[in-house]
Amino acid sequence: MARSSLVAAVLLVGLLAWLLRGQSVADTLQRWALPGTWAADCDQPASDAAPHMRLVLRPGGGATWERLPSPGSAAVVTGATIASDGTITLTIEMAPAQSRTVSLQRSGDRIRSLSDRVAGNEYSVRDGRFIRDGRETPWQIRCDG
Repeated sequence: MARSSLVAAVLLVGLLAWLLRGQSVADTLQRWALPGTWAADCDQPASDAAPHMRLVLRPGGGATWERLPSPGSAAVVTGATIASDGTITLTIEMAPAQSRTVSLQRSGDRIRSLSDRVAGNEYSVRDGRFIRDGRETPWQIRCDG
């Protein structure tokens, strides 16, 4: 009897540890179907005027976020959280030692930026609009399938 109680307790502790460990960044990004290349117009080649964004999963549960065609722009995604309203918030560590928090909205197969904030309170996008000119952020579609 004592042995079966011990086995049950070990199994319960293992189950609780598994439930509490949470999802990796890659798991969360996969759940939101974000990995891939995104652009407002996939028929346009990536350029400064028509950038493409690429999210790549890495071994071990990590991910990188790249702005194309900018060589060396890869940044590490260190956090990803899906909110109850369906948006996803990413924490992105960029070089040199700059952290950004980006929130994205999904509508069907499209995504768009709702906010983009450098550590602190410096926003480039807020409430789905660019701070510099007030334009709404464009919807983007997946370019690679």
